[in-house]
Amino acid sequence: MPAPASHMLDHRLRAFLTAGDAKEESACMEEIARLLTPILKGMIGRRRLGDIEDLEENCLAAALKAVSDLKRRPSTASVENAESYLVRVIANECNRSLRARHPARHRLKNELMDIFTGRRHIRGLALWEGQSGERLCGYTAWQGRPRTPTPLYHLWQSDPTAFRKRVLGRSQPQEMELGGLLGLLFDTLKTPVEVEEIVGMIAEIKNIRETAFVSLDALAGDDRTPGSPGLLADCMPLPEDIALNRLEAERFLKWLWQEIVALPVSQRKALLFHLETEEVMTLSSVAGWKEIAHALEIPADAMTSLLKSLPLPDSETAALLGVSRQGVINLRKSACSRLSRREKRLETN
Repeated sequence: MPAPASHMLDHRLRAFLTAGDAKEESACMEEIARLLTPILKGMIGRRRLGDIEDLEENCLAAALKAVSDLKRRPSTASVENAESYLVRVIANECNRSLRARHPARHRLKNELMDIFTGRRHIRGLALWEGQSGERLCGYTAWQGRPRTPTPLYHLWQSDPTAFRKRVLGRSQPQEMELGGLLGLLFDTLKTPVEVEEIVGMIAEIKNIRETAFVSLDALAGDDRTPGSPGLLADCMPLPEDIALNRLEAERFLKWLWQEIVALPVSQRKALLFHLETEEVMTLSSVAGWKEIAHALEIPADAMTSLLKSLPLPDSETAALLGVSRQGVINLRKSACSRLSRREKRLETN
């Protein structure tokens, strides 16, 4: 009979902590990542989001960093139950990433949680834990019941637009209070649903969208031309013609900086420390020196000396991050790959 995943994680984590060389550490880390992948997919896979791949990547990177930190700082956490510890890390990173990337959705979820937990003084609605640990919500009278997919629940899953028309008719959802809309949805669905599902449902019905900036094809800085060297050019495609007005340039740079800040911290540092001074100067037009310093986790007054040193050799970045030189290269490739994926999704939308 195969060992439970939690026991295997405990074993691999202990093997990593006692590993005597880099090759053994790398093998243990790869196995930990393999064991964690189905766990984090199960935790976040039911969310109706368009960037699940990025979210999973963020969470896995945070978990592996936590594992690495345990070896450098053994007192940071107990390893008696590796799975419980890493699940908390994943949950925290998931929430952080969603707050950063989906602030409007996060605000909506907070409002709904206030209603379900009674802080809004709306009676008749409740929150409880399902048999598999999922958070369910619905009428108080349903408390303890499992989710039982109904025909209209399946309609929501397969065709949200048709569901919206069926439920709302000619009603204007923007004018409806959340409590009333929840009652209408539960009356229609006739089953408890997971919290993330009801958040997605209401976001769809109320047409809640995050602010998006123009495509990465827009601009990579006033002084850049197609094919010019530099990390930003390597990470994302450049247009044939970049003679854009300053408003478009500013929107692009704001979007780009938002994406860079949303990267896992190790990827972010590997990317930013490799930029040319001129590239950082370009980003500073929308981010500001204090914000860039905060993203790099360095004092603001250290930016002047850093600018003179850019781009940092990978060996120096490796020492700062506590990884190998190849690890820095891999982190930077992951960051560039993610930026490219986000650019493609932005164009599609």
